[in-house]
Amino acid sequence: MGDGKLSSALRRNFFILAVGATTWAAGLRIIDAPLGLDAFMPVPEDNPLTRDKIALGRRLFFDRRLSRDRTLSCASCHDPKRAFSDGRPVALGIDGKKGNRSAPALINRGYGSSHFWDGRAPTLEKQVLEPIFSPIELALSPQELEARFRMPASDIARALASYVRTIRSGSSAFDRYLDGDSKALSHEARRGLDVFRGKANCTACHVGPNFTDERSGSRRIQNPDAARDCPYRSLHARRQPRYFGRCRRILLGRRAPECTP
Repeated sequence: MGDGKLSSALRRNFFILAVGATTWAAGLRIIDAPLGLDAFMPVPEDNPLTRDKIALGRRLFFDRRLSRDRTLSCASCHDPKRAFSDGRPVALGIDGKKGNRSAPALINRGYGSSHFWDGRAPTLEKQVLEPIFSPIELALSPQELEARFRMPASDIARALASYVRTIRSGSSAFDRYLDGDSKALSHEARRGLDVFRGKANCTACHVGPNFTDERSGSRRIQNPDAARDCPYRSLHARRQPRYFGRCRRILLGRRAPECTP
């Protein structure tokens, strides 16, 4: 597949979906890093980003032939209009089968070092195939997948992973504040940031551009007294999948990239 530049990035309000221009990844300049994200994105040496591969991955992402009965695609659970998630407490697969967890948002997952809620997949290339083969998700066999698309499953995985790496969001009010714009955050938001960084010790786990340490599992609140200052403390107490990541989005002020097939 050839190298080159993709279409210009989609920019609205405080987010950017970077789908083309200039970041170094496995030796290729492909996509711009929005403000607040690292300029370097880790990409496997055997799957460098290319324009054609990203375009193929995008088509596959919205292709319902990925499901056994051709009714669902990756986008069925990872809806661009819902931060590439689906807003449900648990994901729904083929024949309405319920999953065990909610569908995680895919924004900025190209920077991740582990994938799925339990972190069982070390790379996106491994992650993207599991929902396709899962009997309660898309329920397609490896043999049928390759027959339908006339290509090896490994090539499908590389293309889907490449597309997911372009789903990025930054340039939020928080990012601009860190970049020196003192007026980017409201007084209330700055107070919340002080609690977040200070007595609440949220940064013990929520670190880096994506506010995550990439570890799985719940943790005890470091300072119970400080936790009472957080208006979203009940979200943690209820431990409901639909609330995962909500505090992060509130603090960052980042909106989900939008995309159409």
